Amino acid sequence: MSKPVRVVIATTEGPAEILRLTPEDPDVRSVVCIGGKALPLPISKAYDAFVREPTGVIERAFGHSAFRMDVSVPIDDGLSWQLGAFAAHALLSAGRLARRDDAAERIVWLTGEVDRDHKVLPVAQVLLKLDHSRAFIAEKTASGASVTLFIPQDNAAEIGACWPERNGLDPARVRIVPVRDVAEVLRDIGFARGDIPSAMPRPLPEKQKPARGAGVFRSALLWGLNIAVAALLLAGAFAWAVLRSDLAEWDSFTKSGKFRALDAALTEAAASDCFSCRLAARGYEFWLARQVPDEGSISITISEVRGRDGAACPPAAAALRTDYAILPVSPGGGGKLSASRAEGLCGLEFTLSNVGEPAHLWPFAQNIETREYLISRPRALEAGANPRETSLSFAVAMPEMSGAALPYQLNVLASRWPVAEAAEWAMEEMRKNPQAIYAAEWDSLREKLRRRGIALLRQGHEITP
Repeated sequence: MSKPVRVVIATTEGPAEILRLTPEDPDVRSVVCIGGKALPLPISKAYDAFVREPTGVIERAFGHSAFRMDVSVPIDDGLSWQLGAFAAHALLSAGRLARRDDAAERIVWLTGEVDRDHKVLPVAQVLLKLDHSRAFIAEKTASGASVTLFIPQDNAAEIGACWPERNGLDPARVRIVPVRDVAEVLRDIGFARGDIPSAMPRPLPEKQKPARGAGVFRSALLWGLNIAVAALLLAGAFAWAVLRSDLAEWDSFTKSGKFRALDAALTEAAASDCFSCRLAARGYEFWLARQVPDEGSISITISEVRGRDGAACPPAAAALRTDYAILPVSPGGGGKLSASRAEGLCGLEFTLSNVGEPAHLWPFAQNIETREYLISRPRALEAGANPRETSLSFAVAMPEMSGAALPYQLNVLASRWPVAEAAEWAMEEMRKNPQAIYAAEWDSLREKLRRRGIALLRQGHEITP
């Protein structure tokens, strides 16, 4: 098992290949960079914490506390890169990690968070990551490589074992392997009994420290200057915040999708005794409302999923898309959709299409009466991830019915910026008071989100016995 293995970290932007992993001086911090460039990525701080004791697992497992990891494309945030990083360190310790120009007959594609006990925790948007890696996987398998897709066990149900076949990939060369801990990954890539390798390059010698007392005057002078500069900067920053009412911070919250922090900051400013703060908050809300995507460019389609040619529903775990008939629900009166009969209904398919500017879309379907969710965390369509990808489809199994009709509503959040946190907040709000009138709560929520730069769309539907 001495052949090199290429490690690929799954991201929502596409596959990020690990091009090189280099041990560094223990006195420096670990860093993640793009292909040899002197520019650290935003996840560098999290990667250093993942490597270095006492928070990290890499130093404890492999005996070294600082590394530089070069990747092919940016990895901006999250923790789902951790499983791929751990596999890369294990392969490096065994001398089997493929570098940039190495030929590799085997490729491992990984997504998952790794905790202190080496358990693999579930992550979001696994289907989106797979979809954005489809072309890469097809290219590598066409050239003769095998690709193993490692995903958290808790995400396995949303993917299904037939994903390669459904996407036209060779199942003899593409495998999906759900895992509960890193030992299962290591066993699959050739480590005996899944043991964590202990052999590591010898740590680099410590840097020569200057003699104690040398440069005391210079250090004191620099310390004094730093204090003076810090005081000036602090005063300037305070004045700027007062004059500009934290616009820079609000803009940062907006563009990074930190909805709760943005909402709290704007709410506090709007209720402040400071007139300029209140004015700035209202002005920023007005600007955000003008950034909402055009709702007319986003369409929602709900389709029935039934057995083909009237056949019974096939077992979902082994079924292919061609085993089903996908039938769009026809419009009913008053702008509503016709009801669907539960008899013979295998599930529902939802399709979102966007013909306007790129937008982040996040759908959730909710039973109007019980407030339970049919879907709450599907993959989301990311703005700019693939300019050609303008539609998003996902299916759910036939919801359980107690005998009465099941009225539900598909809600969709749309924004120029990430909306996952806003969607979680919206779903919490819509479950708080089951006794309230659903339409009134929805209207109130829609207006609140509009002032935060987010459109809220809906499509109602009903399943009858």
